Amino acid sequence: MKVEEVVRLLKEVVEEKELLPVILSIARVESSFNPFACRYEPNYRWLYKPEEFYRSYSSTVDTEVFFQKCSLGLMQVMGAVFRELGYREPLPKVFCDIKAQLLYGYRHFLRFYKKYEGLEEAISSYNAGSPRRKENGEFVNQTYVDRVLREIENLRELV
Repeated sequence: MKVEEVVRLLKEVVEEKELLPVILSIARVESSFNPFACRYEPNYRWLYKPEEFYRSYSSTVDTEVFFQKCSLGLMQVMGAVFRELGYREPLPKVFCDIKAQLLYGYRHFLRFYKKYEGLEEAISSYNAGSPRRKENGEFVNQTYVDRVLREIENLRELV
């Protein structure tokens, strides 16, 4: 997907405009702007009420569990997080709704940004669930944090 199209859609969903370069950068690092990116994460265990969703679109609970254990779309948001944040459509439908991918990724990031009150902590948490640090003070996912920060500088002029 072209970065200009992602920027246009982001401007429709991101309320805190100062976060536009951050959200855009996360999308680049997470998926290289591929709205069809999907990664099954079999050890993911934080499912969100799969038994309540599978019937609504003629599926099985196993299919719902599978998609909740996948990171989906531009922002690579876990299917369970889409559910937790209110997405009610069948999870595979998110591949056809790029605006929803960005909206739910933004909402997910915003929770961490408000909770930890620091950009680096929020970026680390988006990727790892919380801003965990090693004994040397670096984040456990410092490479990820550094990549996103570099992309912010590279992409800032586009937003």
